[in-house]
Amino acid sequence: EEYKDVHLDICYCSPLIRARKTAEILLEGRNVPIVTDDRLKEMCFGEYEGIENSFSIPDCPINLLFFHPEQYTSSIGGAETFEELFGRTGEFLDEVIYPQIKEGKDILIVGHGAMNASIVCRIKNLPLSEFWSAGLEQMQDDEALVRRYISKYDSLWEYIGKCCEREITLTLR
Repeated sequence: EEYKDVHLDICYCSPLIRARKTAEILLEGRNVPIVTDDRLKEMCFGEYEGIENSFSIPDCPINLLFFHPEQYTSSIGGAETFEELFGRTGEFLDEVIYPQIKEGKDILIVGHGAMNASIVCRIKNLPLSEFWSAGLEQMQDDEALVRRYISKYDSLWEYIGKCCEREITLTLR
């Protein structure tokens, strides 16, 4: 309801059900197409996928990713590397988003924490040490957060975070 007057031309979202539901909630009653793209899936955590609290496991190697991302240089337990994550999200930006921004389109991206952080890091040219503090914060149910940044492309990037099963949205204007 809070963002019903924000103009959007198109929404791209992760194909995961929880992201699609978030997009549908945000766009309810609006005639905005929702397009899924596999490159917007959450980072793959390999054998640690689905572990609710790896932090409670002493010396769990995947925690390197969360606490010292700059030291996470190779796959742990089949998890996706930063190179792979940044490769696919960067390709998505280059092939899909930037051409549409140049045309003046207002775009909503609905995705996941690490996926969104990779996009923000690329846009803001942040080092991996700042990966988890890239400007998207964990949201509590029904909270919203709006932040504005100017990218190196001189476009206004407006980040609208909305939680629905811990999903975060990103609007590009």
